[in-house]
Amino acid sequence: MQMILPWCRECNVPLLGEKCNKCGSEAKKILLPPYTDPRPAFQGDFEIIREAMVNCYGEDVTDSIVLKDHPTILTSLHFLDQAYEIIQDGVSIGRVFFDFYTLSWRFKPLAEGCVRLWEKEGIGLRIGNNGLSEGMFLSESSFQTPGVFLPLIDSNGNVAGLGESTAKGLLVERVWKKVEKTEGYRASLKDVLNANEYYLTREGSRACRFIIHIQQRFRRPVVVSYSGGKDSLILLLLTLKSGIEPLLFFNNTGLEMPETIRNVDEVALKLGLKLMIADAGNSFWDYFESFGPPARDYRWCCKVCKLIPTSRAFLSQGEVLSLVGQRKRESLERARSRNVWVNYWIKSALVASPINDWSMLQVWLYLMLNNKIDLVNPLYFKGLDRIGCFMCPACRIAEFKIVEKLHPDLWRNWEDRLYKWASEKNLRREWASYHLWRWLKLPSKMLRFIEELGLEGYNENALNRTLLKTVSINREKTRVTVFFNVAIPIATLANMASSLGETILKGDSLTVSGDVFKACISENMIVIDFVEEKSIKLILNKISGLVAKALLCKGCGSCVDNCPVGAVKLVSKIPIVDGQLCLRCEYGACLAKCPVFSFFVKEDGFKTLCDAQLK
Repeated sequence: MQMILPWCRECNVPLLGEKCNKCGSEAKKILLPPYTDPRPAFQGDFEIIREAMVNCYGEDVTDSIVLKDHPTILTSLHFLDQAYEIIQDGVSIGRVFFDFYTLSWRFKPLAEGCVRLWEKEGIGLRIGNNGLSEGMFLSESSFQTPGVFLPLIDSNGNVAGLGESTAKGLLVERVWKKVEKTEGYRASLKDVLNANEYYLTREGSRACRFIIHIQQRFRRPVVVSYSGGKDSLILLLLTLKSGIEPLLFFNNTGLEMPETIRNVDEVALKLGLKLMIADAGNSFWDYFESFGPPARDYRWCCKVCKLIPTSRAFLSQGEVLSLVGQRKRESLERARSRNVWVNYWIKSALVASPINDWSMLQVWLYLMLNNKIDLVNPLYFKGLDRIGCFMCPACRIAEFKIVEKLHPDLWRNWEDRLYKWASEKNLRREWASYHLWRWLKLPSKMLRFIEELGLEGYNENALNRTLLKTVSINREKTRVTVFFNVAIPIATLANMASSLGETILKGDSLTVSGDVFKACISENMIVIDFVEEKSIKLILNKISGLVAKALLCKGCGSCVDNCPVGAVKLVSKIPIVDGQLCLRCEYGACLAKCPVFSFFVKEDGFKTLCDAQLK
């Protein structure tokens, strides 16, 4: 999906609509990379750009490249790690990116950036009348450090291309026939806001109408989920502007940075709102022992630290209308999201996002127009463009470096846990230091990276992160036998197994009988006999998942919250099922919304063996 950033050439400001509200001019359309989300540059961003300049050119040339008092927009790029395109004066002047190989910030000038580097700083390589073609190598330059980008200058003193310093010489990356220098005027924040005031006011009114309409339609108490981030702050302000005083809700995952905790308290105090907090406590660290590090394709932490505490808090309020600051541009997954939905894990809430179609630039300009920057989490101005758990696997290494700088003790504790876990799994140290833990299955771009660095010894132990592993699944007609790597806690399992059928506990073995199966469980194995073919996979998943729950459960209480008849109770953090009350419901609500069950039955080792035997 091609993205466009409108820009007024007369006022030299970014626009949200097709016309400038200040001068009436038609917008110039700047083509952006697909699925990107532009935003203003802040002080922390300029410090990053400055660091990149020094890393590349040995001196601070930032003020010559990124002009002061000219509106500066950053738009994210798809890259190995954090990367932004820098837009000024209606053109892209260059890219700042966190280099995965050197673990440092670097700068790559585009045509306009090359002109500024050459004309203002004299940085460039004269190539005379030599013909250029992309992919060719020139003689070695004075810049011996690999990865430095240099403007290539022809005999007339004009920028003709861009080269990258490599071990073989200067590689010609870009060739331009003619580079037109861009002259832009200085413009203030007031100019930017004046040019966009009509659009911001109109879209703000539309969001307010949406909030009022959905509240009047469903007549539920309104809860605004506030994360300490800019999007949920906008949502809160729009809700108040709609004449609705909501309950302010914050879910403390136990992984928040101190600035976020303070921001939540300050916003609630300044706006005079009642604050409800769901606290996940030590849940992440408890489940870390069972599940191992989370990953982008293994987000057990979201269920344990976010969804389950939120669900419990909302249940205490009855049926609610939960307003969230979710936006489509945040991710490909959210791009498919509707404006109103029901979350599978939060049964008592109808969820709605009034700003689902807003851009990040729109969010920031709306906050500035309404003079609410003082309510914004200060972490945004220190180089972070998202706020959440400090070690979220969705983060980039560049963000981790900022967290480490701001809160070294917090980061050191996480790093120590990570290295200890990696050592126990016989994983190479680079698996943690290059943050390869962020994936169960490495994407192709990361596989190429580890090959280039000679890290082919990436250990497959990282795929199966739970303490419980499936050794084998064997099928013989209507019998399936499953072997695990550890002994099954039979007594604990017996407390839960009545949710599946009648149970008989005899010594160190447990028999569970249902209408279409009979399972015998002992030591480290399950033997299941089936009456009908169609139920095999469902029953196998349920019984194996229940074994996982008996071993890995830390007492999150989701099964208690989701049992329709109150047949499940927690005793010393162990779920106990009352066989007399249990309905043995078709979907097994206590299992279906159990994070242990959910992840184990989808875990790669179990799922692969199961699919192979039951296909």
